[in-house]
Amino acid sequence: MPKKIMMLRDRIRQAVTTYLGTLPFSDKEILTDLPIRFGVPGVGGVADHVIRDDNHFIVIVICEGADLMGTVLEAHEHLKGLLSATDTQFGVLATGTDPDNWFFSENCRNNWFIEIPRSIFESRVARWHPDMRQGASALKLQEEVNVWKNRAHQRLKKLRKWRWTAIGFGIGFLSASAVLIWYILK
Repeated sequence: MPKKIMMLRDRIRQAVTTYLGTLPFSDKEILTDLPIRFGVPGVGGVADHVIRDDNHFIVIVICEGADLMGTVLEAHEHLKGLLSATDTQFGVLATGTDPDNWFFSENCRNNWFIEIPRSIFESRVARWHPDMRQGASALKLQEEVNVWKNRAHQRLKKLRKWRWTAIGFGIGFLSASAVLIWYILK
């Protein structure tokens, strides 16, 4: 790599180290230059920074200079591959020294990634817990199930109301019929 690109990459790595120091990770381990293997030997990559707790990776950070758009796209795909291979929930692609220009991603599982704003990334990472690893698609499915249950409950209430109305009309009709039959037979 040319010296100019290496210097930019070093400045980006320093900016990432400074940024990660501002996040609430006193109880988490921050690893640097972690090699990650993709399924088969010889295929993999290196994550510049990884934040992990005892058993889970929380955030993977890739540092890449934004000199060429192709390089950024390749780095973005590389980050997605690392997130998928490790089942890590959050990823950051640092393309410069300003965190406002970085790409923050969330791994929603099954090769589905969404870009999230920095503020949302920071709030989710600050309250991260292993139970949050449930993907957005699973959460959306759970929400749809809850909506369906609520609708079914509302329909059941209506049916019960109409059932009592029908029973009342039936009793009224039978009572009127009994009175009419009694009157005729009398």
